[in-house]
Amino acid sequence: MVADFVAFRMDVGLLKRNALRLAALALIATAQAGRAEAPAPAVPLGLLEQASGSVSVQGSAALPGATVMAGDLISTGAKSSARLQLRSGVWATEAPESQMVASLGAQASDVELRSGAVVVGRRSTDAVRVNFPGAWVVVKGSAGKGALCEVESSGNSSKVTLVAGTAEIHTSGDPVLLQAGQWARLEAAGSPPRAGGQSGATAGGPEAGKVTREVPKGTVQRQGAGQELPLMANDPVQWNDVVHTQERGRLQITLVDGSVLSVGSRSEMRVVKADPEAQQTDIELIHGTVKADVQKVTKSGGHFEIHTKTAVIGVVGTTLLVKEEKKGTMVCNTTKESKGEAEVSVTDANGTQQKKLKSGFCAFFPLTGAAVALSAGASASAIAGMTTATIVTAAAAGAATVALSTGVIVTIVSVGAVGGIVGGLAAAGTFSSSPVSTP
Repeated sequence: MVADFVAFRMDVGLLKRNALRLAALALIATAQAGRAEAPAPAVPLGLLEQASGSVSVQGSAALPGATVMAGDLISTGAKSSARLQLRSGVWATEAPESQMVASLGAQASDVELRSGAVVVGRRSTDAVRVNFPGAWVVVKGSAGKGALCEVESSGNSSKVTLVAGTAEIHTSGDPVLLQAGQWARLEAAGSPPRAGGQSGATAGGPEAGKVTREVPKGTVQRQGAGQELPLMANDPVQWNDVVHTQERGRLQITLVDGSVLSVGSRSEMRVVKADPEAQQTDIELIHGTVKADVQKVTKSGGHFEIHTKTAVIGVVGTTLLVKEEKKGTMVCNTTKESKGEAEVSVTDANGTQQKKLKSGFCAFFPLTGAAVALSAGASASAIAGMTTATIVTAAAAGAATVALSTGVIVTIVSVGAVGGIVGGLAAAGTFSSSPVSTP
């Protein structure tokens, strides 16, 4: 009995000691959980140096001078832009309808492009890393020139344009090195297949021409293909192909007769016919903007015509701009060495109204009502806006394609001129940047 009582007291003491241990462990666990749940302190990375249009930081409207913290999402709306100056000496300019995040990383400050386009620069030789869907690029500055790189991402396609420095593109495969004056396209695994590095489309109709320049991506809808196929430099364009360009996308197509079509962003165009022997070409502009540099038509029965909903534009050999929108069609004669002749003849869809345009003059053909010939001043303004919309500054054909083990396709081409928003920055002289003090 005494032994049983002693054993019972020992058991009670053991239980008390275990309970105390468990309580202590619970307190430690609670304290550790509290520390784990506590939010990490916000780290200021830089300033929103410029904000034009609709710009937000973490969903709230932001003005120039706003402090940007690590992990903040910076978004731009249509016709908007933002310039971020980081303490590390990196600056980033965001294009319209884009999203980017600045964060602490291996390169002191990393920039993550989630969608749209961004230009990053650094005056020193230090590196800056830009992350984008499916890959990242490390850009290192060169002595005296620093680094300047544009990254664009849309759907399954991304593009890296290097203006200054060197760039190393990383996926899960081997890295790809770019030198200044080159750009690379990345097509994500699962994108529409390509045959021999081309669009993947099977030959079905007569060839109308080839894509000779593109920024950053276009597509073609081909009869019998059943889908939209991506277009790249040197891809064929056939009769009855419907060519599309995306936001910020532009294409240059050289037809078989040597005429050149520069298709503006958010445009749709059908190449109905391109017969060099008969010198007969018919283009249907469904919507958007196209610039045509037309070879002179010399054969009897030959013609070069662009058709829209409200007009038929006839050209004998000149340069012109055509813009098709909901309200009607704008046509401009942009011939540089005009002899005073009216090289462009425009007739409405009913054939009842006609305007002949000399160099530097435009006419507007509305959906309803009479056509209007614009004055010299109004024509100059219209031409300036349309030229901006159709400018193509990407690389010419002759791309080298590298297929990575991950299925990502990288195409590297030497640039003829800086592309996209880089060109605008160069014209504005905004390559340089000043140090930013700690916010």
